Amino acid sequence: MRQGSRVVRRRSLFRSLARGAGWLALALACLFGGLVALYAFVPPVSTLMLARSIEGKSYERLYVRLKEIAPLAIASSVCRRTISARLARAIGPSVVS
Repeated sequence: MRQGSRVVRRRSLFRSLARGAGWLALALACLFGGLVALYAFVPPVSTLMLARSIEGKSYERLYVRLKEIAPLAIASSVCRRTISARLARAIGPSVVS
């Protein structure tokens, strides 16, 4: 046996998967932190806005107060729940869920 040679131990599959999951979680956390920092200076865009920009079309962003949006959002949510409840009684809850 040569001097200085050693046996190389193989890592277990669990350890490799755990290490990969840890790196993935760290990468996602860095991505999230980077986007939060970016959105402090640049207004966020949606995927629809990005698609329209890529296509060369323009878009207009309208800022509206939450008070102006909330009544319509509440009404649509109540309407959806009412329709879902009626369907659940008629068809069965497993089909509607």
